Amino acid sequence: DISTPAAVPRRADSPHGGSLSMADVVREHWRLLLSASTFVGLASYLRKSRELIFPLEGHERGLSQAEVGRYASLSFLVDFALFPVAGILMDRLGRTRTGALSFVLTMLSFLTLQSSSQEAFARFAILGGIANGIQSGLTATFGADLAPADCRSNFLAVFRTLVRTGDPTASATLGAVANAGSLQGAEMMVAGFCLLGATFALCAVQEPPRKEAEAALPAAALPAAAEPSKSPASDASTVSTCDDERGDLVTALVTGADDLESASSAEPAI
Repeated sequence: DISTPAAVPRRADSPHGGSLSMADVVREHWRLLLSASTFVGLASYLRKSRELIFPLEGHERGLSQAEVGRYASLSFLVDFALFPVAGILMDRLGRTRTGALSFVLTMLSFLTLQSSSQEAFARFAILGGIANGIQSGLTATFGADLAPADCRSNFLAVFRTLVRTGDPTASATLGAVANAGSLQGAEMMVAGFCLLGATFALCAVQEPPRKEAEAALPAAALPAAAEPSKSPASDASTVSTCDDERGDLVTALVTGADDLESASSAEPAI
């Protein structure tokens, strides 16, 4: 299960200001990295497979480039429209449940391709857009929730590198299976990965505790506390001091003027 790891003491001899190196991150958090990157990497795998299916399936069905482009545009339009919904679902349902729901919808979209009708291709485009849209931002959000405070940047670097392996893996496996067998067989393989991913997300991946992750932020990352405002008594004392100084200045000016007038009146007339 994925759980937020306890903070690892920083090493005084580290060349990165006390932060763990990438090798240390892999050695000390490999279980967390393996589980998290498998879950999010599978989402990346399915996302790339969906993109590859449009030209392959369009060619298989004898569609023109313009027709394939229209189906792909429809899918990505639905995908784009669901960006706000993805954030709401991840906050309310959780990251893992939202990912599992996306896997199930992706599986249904690939299963519709077993039919050779144009309506089936349109259903694939719409369902695939919904599935990908509700998991928008999953990689960044899940990684930020899991990253330990003492090695946040290096942990995210390793995590994102592992997740990105899903893209070339999708291209290689989908092409190899389609070349060795059929495109329908490759699509069924992807649907099977969707089912495995949903099961893995619900049974083996624990929802990262977001509040604890925010509390683990280092003190340097928190905004500086505002300076306490002066009390009303202090302000009143300051005003009183200024009034006293003003009064003394006026008194001195009046006294100086009286002395000057007295001196001028005392001079003998010529």
